[in-house]
Amino acid sequence: MPQVSLYFDERLARTVSEQAQVSNTSVSKYVSSILYQHFCDEWSQEFCASLGALSGGDLKRPAQLDTSLDVPRESL
Repeated sequence: MPQVSLYFDERLARTVSEQAQVSNTSVSKYVSSILYQHFCDEWSQEFCASLGALSGGDLKRPAQLDTSLDVPRESL
């Protein structure tokens, strides 16, 4: 896998490190996920990773529920 060196000022490095900890991931994986989201036409990394995950062919829409069974919503 290619490697890239990034240079951050102290403030940005601290912020990135804190956000990686909140995300329970390494700084490298956190920065990689941010870049991947940005350069993957704004689709999430999870979505892009799932492309091609379905095998087989025809996806069929399930039968729709009868809307007459809906309960009226409460007015706010």
